[in-house]
Amino acid sequence: MLNNFDRSSNAFSRGPLGIIALFLSFVYATSVAFRAFSQNITELQSLFIILFIVIFPILVLLSFVYLVAKHPHSLYPPSEFKDEENFLLLQSKANTALVKASAKPDINQNTEQLPTDEPLDKFLKKARGKKILWIDDNPKNNSWEVEAFESIGLIVDQVRSTDEAINKVQVQRYDCLISDMSRPEGNQAGYDLLKKIRNKGLSTPFIIYSSDSNPDYLQSTIEKGGNGNTNNPFSLYYMVIAAVGSGR
Repeated sequence: MLNNFDRSSNAFSRGPLGIIALFLSFVYATSVAFRAFSQNITELQSLFIILFIVIFPILVLLSFVYLVAKHPHSLYPPSEFKDEENFLLLQSKANTALVKASAKPDINQNTEQLPTDEPLDKFLKKARGKKILWIDDNPKNNSWEVEAFESIGLIVDQVRSTDEAINKVQVQRYDCLISDMSRPEGNQAGYDLLKKIRNKGLSTPFIIYSSDSNPDYLQSTIEKGGNGNTNNPFSLYYMVIAAVGSGR
């Protein structure tokens, strides 16, 4: 029995879901041991064990609910990506979300200005776990794009203003920044944020994702120290994955 539990422990400990299952297995093992040795322990010890058996699974369940609701990307351990079928499934979920994002009006349907000719698969597995900060005063507009990134394991934080973004980057390291162009702060708030980021000496990849597909914006973004400008979800996805997956 101990050998089986040891093998199960090794298998379960590879990811968050497995660790939760391991905890529940531990509660089950405690229950079995308590039943077998209940005659040899005191009433107070019995009380503590019973409370543990009752309360601990509830705490584990609450942890699982929190993970599913707040950090679904964290449910997948790195080993999941060693299985090509699992990897393709996650990529399929991302593509589905991007197709839905592309249905929005005023989207440029051409995948333009890709940052590299390298195949996307080269960067995808390395991108998992990287952190993105997305600045947009209307984050609901990006829900499908965020779902695409999170489905392959990226972590996306969202803020609504330049000040919030500056506060975030001062206390946490991000692998890529995505910003809209126009916000209540100004029609070129995206560029204003880019300037402040670069003035702080941060070289974090910075991509403008705006509904305006003016081709002049791309050159202007590059000149100002940015890495790309697009309103196409697939182009955005490629640029971000290439940036964080290549470590740039």
